[in-house]
Amino acid sequence: MSSRKKSKLQSFIFYALNLVCLTGCGGAAGFLLATLEKRQAAASGGAKSFLLLLCAMAGFYACYFVSIWLHEVGHLIGGLLSGYRFLSIRFGKVVFQNENGRLRLARYSMPGTGGQCLMLAPEVDPKDMPVVLYNLGGLLMNLILALAGAIAFFCLKNTAPLASSAALLTGLLNLTLLITNGLPFTSLGTDGANAVILCKNKAARVPFANSLRILELLDRQVQLQDMPEELFFLDRAMPLDDPITSSQAFNRFNYLVNLFRFDEAKETGAFILSHATCIHQLHEKLICGELLFIASLQGDVDTAKTIFAAHKKEFKAIRTFISMQRIYCAYYTLVEPDAKQAEKYQKQFAKSVKNYPNKLDAQNEQRLFDLIAQKQKQ
Repeated sequence: MSSRKKSKLQSFIFYALNLVCLTGCGGAAGFLLATLEKRQAAASGGAKSFLLLLCAMAGFYACYFVSIWLHEVGHLIGGLLSGYRFLSIRFGKVVFQNENGRLRLARYSMPGTGGQCLMLAPEVDPKDMPVVLYNLGGLLMNLILALAGAIAFFCLKNTAPLASSAALLTGLLNLTLLITNGLPFTSLGTDGANAVILCKNKAARVPFANSLRILELLDRQVQLQDMPEELFFLDRAMPLDDPITSSQAFNRFNYLVNLFRFDEAKETGAFILSHATCIHQLHEKLICGELLFIASLQGDVDTAKTIFAAHKKEFKAIRTFISMQRIYCAYYTLVEPDAKQAEKYQKQFAKSVKNYPNKLDAQNEQRLFDLIAQKQKQ
C-alpha cells in the first residue's frame, strides 16, 4: 500500500472511530436523559423535557471540551515530571503563555484541535531525552478520568442520577479520547504514534528536540532568521518516513521562506512532497500554501493557479491560519485580482497579527505580508 493510501486509510479509520465513539456517547447521554426524565415526570413534563434536553446538550459539550483540556494538563504534568519547562498551554482559543517567567493571556485558534500544550526540552543530549511521560501524559490523564467516571457512576447512580449521568458521560468521552489519540497512526501524529516513533527511533529525538529548541528561542524573542542554521539542517539521506523526522524538513522549508530564500525553498518543498512517505497532514498543506505564495510573488501565474486548484479544499480547511490569510491575500492580489477577497483576507490578517500569541511569529508573518505590496508596486 502506498504511503498516501495508507495515510487516507488511517484518516478514515480515525474519523470513523471518532464518529462511532462520539455517537455512542451521545446515545448514552440520550438514554440517561430519558431515564432521568422518567424519574422526574410531572404534569409540566413538556417544559421539563425541553429544559432537560438543553441541559444534556450543554453537559455533553462541557464534558467533551473539559476532557480535552484536562488531556493537555496531563501533557503539562508529564512534561514537568520529565524535566521539561512550561512554554504555553491552549484551551480552545485561550492561550496561557510563559513570557519571560510571567504568565500572559492570549487568543489563538488552530482548526481541528481543542487544545495544545507546548514545553521546552530538558538540556540533555537529544538521544537521551525522556519522551514517554511527556507524550503519553494526556492519555494517562484520560485513562484516570475514564476510570474515575466509571467508579463515580456506579457509586452515585441510585442516589444522585444527574451527577452519575455526568460522571458516566465524562468517563465515556475520556475513553474515546484515550482510544482515538492512543492509536499509533503516524500520518496523523497522534500521541500514541509520537511515543512509538521516539522510543523505536532515537534519531527522531533530534528533530523533536530541535522543534522544542526553536520554540524556546522564539520565547526568548530570537527571530527565526537569527537562529542557528543547524537547528534547521536537513539530511537528505535520512528517510522522511515518520512525521517527527519530516517535521525537521518542514522546519527547514519554513526557515528558508522566512529568510526570503524562495528558490531554495521551492526546491526543498518539492523534495519534501516527493520524498516524504509519512508527513503530518497539516505540514503538507502549509508547504503547498507557501509554494503558492512563492509562485504568486514571482509572477508564476500558471503554477499558482495549478497549486490553488489542486489544493483549494485543503487550503479552505486551514483558512483561519495567519499564514493562509497572507497566502490568500497574495493570490487575490497578484494572481487572480479580486479587490473584495484581497481586502477580506487583509483585514483578517491584521486582526490575527494583533491577537497572535507569539509576537515574533506575527512579525515574521508581517515581513512576508509586506512583500505583497512591494510586488504590486513593481
